[in-house]
Amino acid sequence: ALPMLFRAVRLGDDEVYWDGLFSQNPPIRDFMREFPDAATKPDEIWLIQISPQRREHEPKSISEILNRRGEMSGNLALHQEIDFLNEINGLLSYLPKEQYKHIEVRKIEMLRELDAASKMDRSPSFVGEMFAYGQEQAEEFLKGVS
Repeated sequence: ALPMLFRAVRLGDDEVYWDGLFSQNPPIRDFMREFPDAATKPDEIWLIQISPQRREHEPKSISEILNRRGEMSGNLALHQEIDFLNEINGLLSYLPKEQYKHIEVRKIEMLRELDAASKMDRSPSFVGEMFAYGQEQAEEFLKGVS
């Protein structure tokens, strides 16, 4: 649920949620709490960064500026979560080995620039194009992992 477009999502009687972009995006800390023992923690976490870190062109229209602001907010939340893991990785020699281990963070970045309208484009041709692009990016990513 994006606040500028949709109402919050209600879960149960007293829990209301908007898009995680505004707090934890992705919720790595909450995810890691699911694995209390080092033996059960993953060796790697793979992230797909959909908002570009940089834009080639300066946003000038109100729509472009608001879109870029949203991208930057999302990236800020993303990097806070990555920094959390990197901080833990850097403190491993001081933490109990039975609870903590090194976790590698790998990113697949969206390198294609999309405009604000693309966020609402649900046309089969656009969705198919994005799936194909995602598959290409994933194949390139996997070449570097193995």
